[in-house]
Amino acid sequence: MRRKQRKTFLLIFVVVVVFVSAVSARHVLNLNATSSSPGPPQIGPSQIVRFTIYGEGVRPAVGRVSPGWVVIYIDDKSQSSAGLTIQSELGITLGQVRRAANRLHGSPRTYLPVGQYRIFDASRMTHSATLIVAP
Repeated sequence: MRRKQRKTFLLIFVVVVVFVSAVSARHVLNLNATSSSPGPPQIGPSQIVRFTIYGEGVRPAVGRVSPGWVVIYIDDKSQSSAGLTIQSELGITLGQVRRAANRLHGSPRTYLPVGQYRIFDASRMTHSATLIVAP
């Protein structure tokens, strides 16, 4: 019985460590637009990057901004998209840009550090673009 308890404890410990690591990574990057946790300053200039969602894909194929606060503005010409999903180089989903009800536009403010991000249509994952954040 003691051996079984040790295995159970080890499994629970691993699950807790993975969960805490994932929460810590999200907290450090502060990429959730609705987060009120400490991180980058909440005031300051923002850059705007625009993506248009068409039935055939997302344009432009590549967007470029500097590190810091970014407003991702979407224009849904397909009128059927669930919004754009922001994914890091590691494949971690960082957030989603959704249009407001009865509107064809959406534009939340997000803090993005240096890196390359995949921006894809949440309803059609093969329709994607790249957002390059470089100094």
